[in-house]
Amino acid sequence: MKIIIACLLSVFTTAIYGQTSIDSEKQQLIAAILAPEIKAIEGVWKKMGGQLTQQLVLSLKNRDKTISQTKINQLNAIVDEVLTEETGSFFHRLLTTELYPLYDRRFTTQELRTILAFNRSAVGEKMQALLYSDSMAVFQRASYQQGIHIAKTIQKRITEAAILTTDEASLP
Repeated sequence: MKIIIACLLSVFTTAIYGQTSIDSEKQQLIAAILAPEIKAIEGVWKKMGGQLTQQLVLSLKNRDKTISQTKINQLNAIVDEVLTEETGSFFHRLLTTELYPLYDRRFTTQELRTILAFNRSAVGEKMQALLYSDSMAVFQRASYQQGIHIAKTIQKRITEAAILTTDEASLP
């Protein structure tokens, strides 16, 4: 999981070099500071995907007691595919439009170095949850709309894949 987070942060950091005036050292420091948050957010998305799949399967089983395991497996694959695609674009938007600028405005490069050193200390590890309240508030605001978008995308793909009809694919 740490490798996935590091890769995501690396891709996002590289992708935004041309889209922002934040210098590369500052971007790398911000990415390192945000790594624990990204890991927590990734866990939320994974949990959300599992809950969405469970709700969808339960709803479908209530409507059609004979739904096949093949259809359920196809639904699971679609949910996983959409969450993977949407998570990447969501994190990219969140980092480039909200979190990187937030940290850039509030901290100098030297302050970011100090924060990173503190975060890696024993006391810093205990304090990290408190230090991220601003960026977690940004995530919470953005995730509601993203959840609606993901549900609609899943519904569309289920219908397109002819697993279910439009009416059957309505999410709970």
